Amino acid sequence: MGKTIDYILFDLQCIAGLISFLLSIRLIKNDSIPNYMKGFFWYSIVCMIVIINNFIKSHLFDNFTFATVINNLSLIFHYSFLSVFIIKITPKREEIRQVNFFLIVILILIIYLLVTHNLEKHVYQAFSLSGFGLSILCLIYYYQLFNNLPILNLRKEPSFWIVTGVFFCMSIIVPSSAMIGYLKNKISEFNLIIIHDIATFSYLVMHVFFIKAFLCSIQQRQ
Repeated sequence: MGKTIDYILFDLQCIAGLISFLLSIRLIKNDSIPNYMKGFFWYSIVCMIVIINNFIKSHLFDNFTFATVINNLSLIFHYSFLSVFIIKITPKREEIRQVNFFLIVILILIIYLLVTHNLEKHVYQAFSLSGFGLSILCLIYYYQLFNNLPILNLRKEPSFWIVTGVFFCMSIIVPSSAMIGYLKNKISEFNLIIIHDIATFSYLVMHVFFIKAFLCSIQQRQ
């Protein structure tokens, strides 16, 4: 039963990721969308590469360790890209320049963890650390947004949905990755699957929020 739910959630995540990718492609060379969204398709492309490799490992070749290597290494791009994106859309970002040092330190620690661990196995500590950094950055975005609130309809604001998706996902990834890394050899496989499913669900929701953001971007030209 646990494995069945695991496969269903993963497949739903793949479907949401594919839809998100296809919508992001529509933003390429679209001059009517917000400037900050024009390069976001690169994130979707990398996500799609990771999803394809994970799909192969999940459904075709269980010993396809290359997928895990790609998943680990993509964390550097994931953290760097989203950090720069969130800083770029944060109101009065010049007032939070001191955060840059904090983000760079976390990036260095992520790279250190990846270099010093076996990339053919999930480096859970690095994922947890990345999620922590991005969660803090999202909280700063919310603080700046609601303390310098312009006249915006947030329901139609792509940046708000992107950050909300990232915050939801990363807030769950931090404890779930930390727990899997610590409890991996201490609890039953069924309980590990449940923790893994929670993380998978968070990525699924993040892609759903991204879909909403892409739709908002596309609709702005109408």
